[in-house]
Amino acid sequence: DQIIGVLAGRINLMSIWELVDEIRIGATGNVFVIGNKGQLIAHRDKKKVLDRSEVIDLSLIKNIENQIQKSIVFYNPEGEKMLGTITLLRDFNWLIIIQQSEEEAFELVTVMRYQVFAFVGLVIILAIVLSYLLEKRISSPINSLVAGVKRYADGDLDFRLSSERFDEISVLASEFN
Repeated sequence: DQIIGVLAGRINLMSIWELVDEIRIGATGNVFVIGNKGQLIAHRDKKKVLDRSEVIDLSLIKNIENQIQKSIVFYNPEGEKMLGTITLLRDFNWLIIIQQSEEEAFELVTVMRYQVFAFVGLVIILAIVLSYLLEKRISSPINSLVAGVKRYADGDLDFRLSSERFDEISVLASEFN
């Protein structure tokens, strides 16, 4: 066994690092690239790359080779619940992982939920107020008519019902008059 030659290569990852730096997913989201043995290749925080920090539990990304894309929910090393999407770059056997905190990802849904509750509450209050006003508009002339009929029944035949409206109640009041 003789060494016939040596082939050395150098890969410049700066362009990948710059691309990862440019990608923003909200305030907490980021993108990183992991090699086939779990080594961090590119991350917004270069110190994590140089320190070979673990940014995701490698058990979560096992068997990704059988899939093109996989969505996961996991906890990052800081204990924050994250939503992520993993894509395999088959040519390099690298994984691109896009992650964002679950809280931030669902922040708009939470805001919309509160807005819907507020809107429904406002509609209920408006319905109650309108039904009260409608009830008063209907019952007030009827109550006046009932009071007038009682006065007639008590013998006050000079009493006259006033009718400013133009509906069935006013027709009935004018008939009593």
